[in-house]
Amino acid sequence: MFLYSSKQMNDIDRYNEEVLGVSTVTLMGRAGKALASAVKSVAKKKIAIVCGTGNNGGDGLAAAVDLIKSSYVIDVFYIDEIKSNASMYYYKQLIEYGIKPLKAVGQDFSQYDVIVDAIFGTGLKKAVDGIYKEIIQAINQSNAYIISADIPSGLNSDNGLIMGECVKADVTVTFVGYKLGRFLNDGIDVCGQIVLDDLNAAILEKEKIIEVPDKVVLPKRARAAHKGNFAGIKIIAGSDKMCGAAYLGLSSAKAALLSGAGLVTLAVPSSIKCAYMPRVTESMLYFLSDQNGQIVFDKAEIDILLQKADVLIIGMGLGKSEQVKKIIDYVLKNFELTVVVDADGLNSLDLNSLQDTKSKVIITPHVGEFARLIDKSIEEVKNDPIGLAKQFSNEYGVITVLKSNCTVITDGNRVLVNITGTGAQAKGGSGDVLSGCMGALVKILEPIDACFVACFICGQAAINAEHQKGSYSVLASDVIDNIPSVIKGLISLY
Repeated sequence: MFLYSSKQMNDIDRYNEEVLGVSTVTLMGRAGKALASAVKSVAKKKIAIVCGTGNNGGDGLAAAVDLIKSSYVIDVFYIDEIKSNASMYYYKQLIEYGIKPLKAVGQDFSQYDVIVDAIFGTGLKKAVDGIYKEIIQAINQSNAYIISADIPSGLNSDNGLIMGECVKADVTVTFVGYKLGRFLNDGIDVCGQIVLDDLNAAILEKEKIIEVPDKVVLPKRARAAHKGNFAGIKIIAGSDKMCGAAYLGLSSAKAALLSGAGLVTLAVPSSIKCAYMPRVTESMLYFLSDQNGQIVFDKAEIDILLQKADVLIIGMGLGKSEQVKKIIDYVLKNFELTVVVDADGLNSLDLNSLQDTKSKVIITPHVGEFARLIDKSIEEVKNDPIGLAKQFSNEYGVITVLKSNCTVITDGNRVLVNITGTGAQAKGGSGDVLSGCMGALVKILEPIDACFVACFICGQAAINAEHQKGSYSVLASDVIDNIPSVIKGLISLY
């Protein structure tokens, strides 16, 4: 499955019309049939179709024509003068059927069972205000079953941000391909169920840039395998001020082992080792020198720790410090392994350390951490999460895993998007579980694929935990407990 920007959709429309000779009127008619089919599947009595002035409104008008031909009784509303020639084609057909569209301004839509939202399409780039805002609010207050054409009106189709006011759809019938905004930011909460109709339109291969893999498979383990065939992971975590965060280092270690790691060692400050010794069972423990409860850089200790390591995960509960920065810089310049930088590792990271590294680097920031890392506002990151993540990965040669309700994974070339997950993960420790799972997979999969699969596994495990405990009560440990069943369903039989 591929996700498309508004520019790509415009290019696809133009290609179908100018190269293949498929007119806008024809594509609009197909879109109208897809919308009408969604209305028919609901089978309610009172139907309203609210149309804007452009081609999205034309999709609504074409749907109205199809429904009238099928003997449905509908009311059609318009907001302003129609500006699209293709839309006017279907408007004239409505007039011929004796249907005169009504003004949408000031309407109370509460009498309708179904409302088709065909106001704005993928081209919306400014905030919704004035009569448009009033009409969208009236639609949302109607308690009707709402079907949006292509994308809910008021949602930015490129970044999924609500542009002042937005229709909250029960179903969105999207045309030709999936829109980016459906999955990013607010999109996942306002689009409802997505129904794709490709309108039998052609899509150029060059447009297929952003992937949502529809198949996740893990290789079956050989009977003769030993622990050295799988990831040897070292985790540096903790300080005396954040023992709990370091305790989540244990959770990260457990997640790594449950995700297939061969051997995991948790490295913590020596001064708090008593908190860990009775709790660590399956993992190994290693103690690092510290000062006032915070780890200090000791070259000899790091050299011993990273012997035979495949992966280093660093960050949880360390606190931001010059010592953590020195550790990261030393490791990246001197060890050929995969380094997953998370949490306080990101806060301590010197971007200059990412230049000319021996290590392969994966960073796992949430939106706020990424904004700090690139010296931009959270709003700027939300406006262009994919573009900024790609830019950062290209500039620094890392894999960026930008965590949000829809996680963006990119190496600067490929872009993968994970859509599993739930609001139940909005809780401390979720990222630590992801890092552990990710570390376990990088030895058996290509790094960018390992990042995606880890996000998929943790997201699905969280969904399963939410089904068991509800969205408020899921803990990071509950996600870990659900990892085995998710992985079991992904292992190849061959």
